[in-house]
Amino acid sequence: MIKGILIRIPFIYKIRVSQLREKRRFNNVFVKFARYQSNSDLSYTLKRYQSLLRRKLGTSDPQLQENKVTNLSIALKKINKIEINPGETFSFWDLVGKPTMRKGYIEGMQLSQGEVKTGVGGGLCQLANLLFWLVIHRLN
Repeated sequence: MIKGILIRIPFIYKIRVSQLREKRRFNNVFVKFARYQSNSDLSYTLKRYQSLLRRKLGTSDPQLQENKVTNLSIALKKINKIEINPGETFSFWDLVGKPTMRKGYIEGMQLSQGEVKTGVGGGLCQLANLLFWLVIHRLN
């Protein structure tokens, strides 16, 4: 019931999202995140996977697919060659940060509250989901 209210009243939804972000920011003070980016090629590959970057999605604008590729290339530079040492936590969003136009991100396709929308940084979920897939398949 509360979830339904939050979705129907956008102002309350935004307040709740902001509240949860602040809670996470506070909790993250006590987490040691992996942030060291190696300058050399890493010598060991755990898993490889190839994900389609461009595909036809219903009636969506194909330019949004191109924009997604741009957004992914910006984010990849932030996470490529990150070394995760014992006791450290890998956080996609800690490394990538909030996607903004100032950082070079552009409008792409996003899913928000079950709807397809456009927004700055759209498409980054594909990279986050790929990393999740790689981890769960490495552990199994």
